[in-house]
Amino acid sequence: MIIYSLESGTYECLSRAAKGVSCILVGGPSGAGKSTVSALLASELGCSVLALDDFYRDKVNVPLEPTKGGLRPQWDCPEAVDWELALGCIQAIVVHNCLSIGVPKYSFETDSRVSMKDVAVPSSRYLIVDGALAHIILPACVELGISTVTVYVHVDLAERVRRIADRNRANPRRQIESEVAAVARVSAMAKGEARWVLPQMEKADIVIQSDVDT
Repeated sequence: MIIYSLESGTYECLSRAAKGVSCILVGGPSGAGKSTVSALLASELGCSVLALDDFYRDKVNVPLEPTKGGLRPQWDCPEAVDWELALGCIQAIVVHNCLSIGVPKYSFETDSRVSMKDVAVPSSRYLIVDGALAHIILPACVELGISTVTVYVHVDLAERVRRIADRNRANPRRQIESEVAAVARVSAMAKGEARWVLPQMEKADIVIQSDVDT
């Protein structure tokens, strides 16, 4: 397996796009740098990023994970995402060349879908799909005849926990967690990643370690 740096991995993705790939699925664990990679690719290709975070189901419909701190929603399991709606948006952009799509407006304060919003599509030639389990959508893309490459963005857990904590502190709408709640959240995240997210790394076309310079 070749491990790419952020720069070389981005270049490899762009090379694949130039050879006919139209959909780039960017997966990997929370805090690894998926959004950074997705934004870089979208800027270079002049296309949209479809963020799977917008397609989370309401908290009441997400399975719970037992941890020492109590039950926590397991956001990294496949059942947490509305795949049917996400695939419909991918198909609308890449197959039907739609100039705008309807995307859920999700509230991370209430962990629920609050409405739908119309999003303009600057280009239907390329599309970046950003989400922890983005690779799940690959078989459906292949069935639709969409040329796709899978990218996995990786960073060690300790670094990701630090990044997530910094990100949450910078967001005034995020509630400050107690130590028990933080431990429970990290425990649920680690369990979910081990089951569903990390196995994608072995199957990805391109693996990027965003904190390594090679």
